[in-house]
Amino acid sequence: MRLLLSAAAVLLVAAAPPPPAPVEPVTDDYYGTKVTDDYRWMESGKDARWMPWLKAQADYTASVMGAIPGRAALFRDIQALTGDTTAVSSVRAAGGKVFVQKRDQGAEDPKLYLMGDGAPRVVFDPATFGGGDQAMDWWRPSPDGRLVALGLSKRGSEASVLRVLDVASGKLLPDAIPGTDYAVISWLPDSSGLAYLAFVGEQGTPTYYVNSEMRLHRLGATGKDMVLIPRDKPPFPLTPEQMAFLSFDDRSPYAMAAVQDGRRESIVYVAPTADVLAGKAQWKLVGDFDQRIEQGGLVGDKVWVVSTKDEPNGRLLVTSAAKPDLKTAQTIAIPGEAPKSGLWNTAWGGWLQTVEGRSSGLWRVGSDGSASKVALPFVGDASVLSTDHKDGS
Repeated sequence: MRLLLSAAAVLLVAAAPPPPAPVEPVTDDYYGTKVTDDYRWMESGKDARWMPWLKAQADYTASVMGAIPGRAALFRDIQALTGDTTAVSSVRAAGGKVFVQKRDQGAEDPKLYLMGDGAPRVVFDPATFGGGDQAMDWWRPSPDGRLVALGLSKRGSEASVLRVLDVASGKLLPDAIPGTDYAVISWLPDSSGLAYLAFVGEQGTPTYYVNSEMRLHRLGATGKDMVLIPRDKPPFPLTPEQMAFLSFDDRSPYAMAAVQDGRRESIVYVAPTADVLAGKAQWKLVGDFDQRIEQGGLVGDKVWVVSTKDEPNGRLLVTSAAKPDLKTAQTIAIPGEAPKSGLWNTAWGGWLQTVEGRSSGLWRVGSDGSASKVALPFVGDASVLSTDHKDGS
């Protein structure tokens, strides 16, 4: 080990260093606090100096690392151990189908597979789109399982453009919406369109995330999409830095809006879906930041939330969507004192995830207030959970 480190140190001294990065200070004023960034120019993909400088850095690193004794053999061993495994990173159910994001053995990038509809088949491979330089950042199937919203971006940019995949044909629809980096979308209950969070500032600058807009896109429509939560006349208090997320649910006549600003908790509102789509929603407050709502969802005309106010491990509360009031909300008792970490609502109630040491617990909670623990196939941390909108399984 000492010999290896010594050889690497000699190489670092002997190798010609890459060109230094130009320093061009740019100062921003954040509400009275000035912050200077010496390398803001790097955030612009249009700067002619960027790629040559980046390539010089990469060449220098490759020359130094490649000359370390034994590195090539070690790299081959790592590839053999990791590349020979299949990695599943996400599973979602919709319309009686199961969609799986999976990186196949020996592959570099994951593909989107359809399961439960005959033999497993690839429904989208990002390597076959856009000349092979596209990455699949995120995806969400429609409630009926016929369509999948995809976030595609040029490799390394993470600047997602929302596209829609027709599952049956494997083709992308003409719809293309930029500025959808964070996968904040919600399909309409009839799968005819979706709500999405759009970033409206300049990509690569601090203003990119300011005054984000929740919009509605009808598939096939052209022109400007409807803004569901206007910034010029917001229906509830909303600062430029806060984001308002909106979600629809085909199991409820109501829609839910959650305001976030970086905290774990959200401010939660509800309104009838029909009023939201008509642009005349009167949003009703379920709970503000003081109520410490960390999870939430809709079941019919009820709002389900997990609140950590006065209970660090969380309480599961159910209240009316027409007249929400957490002070008089029903508390559904979950045996034990395990922290509540996830809530997935269904037509009959919901699945509640708990943290039990280094493993997860899963509870089936009914609208009648019943709660029963589900026996999992083995002890572990459940990180991928999805419910089918049709039956909640």
